[in-house]
Formats: sequence, structure tokens, C-alpha cells
Amino acid sequence: MVDLSVVGLLVVLHHLAATGTDPAQLRPATRLMHLCGLLTLALNTSEPVLAGHYGRALFDTVAPAEPEGTRELSSHQG
Repeated sequence: MVDLSVVGLLVVLHHLAATGTDPAQLRPATRLMHLCGLLTLALNTSEPVLAGHYGRALFDTVAPAEPEGTRELSSHQG
């Protein structure tokens, strides 16, 4: 469920930024997207870390980090 929140926020933020919305108005939604990404990361990695499967935990960090990186890249492309 948290993954869908991140993807939804990513799409909406991209659309709003593309239509010229003031960046100050986007900040709360951007913060919420980052919080959802961190929660996704915590949920994906807590079980493997507690079980001692550190390789799997590292692998599971890629999915929640991807939308964050995509958002950062798209904001710099103009």
C-alpha cells in the first residue's frame, strides 16, 4: 500500500511541476512522498535484517529508492 502511495505522489508531483505549480506548494506533497519512501524502505528491509539476511535486505532497498531517484532526476531535467 505504501508503494502505491509513493507512485501516486510521484505521478501527481510530476504533473503539477510540469503545469507550472509553485514549488512552495509542492513541498508538503514532496515531504509526504519522502516519508512514504522511507516507510517502504523500513517495511521491505526490517524482516531480512532481523533474520540476518543482509544481502536480501540490500537487494530490497532498490525498489523504494527508485522512485526517489526518479523524482530527483526528473526535477533537474527541466
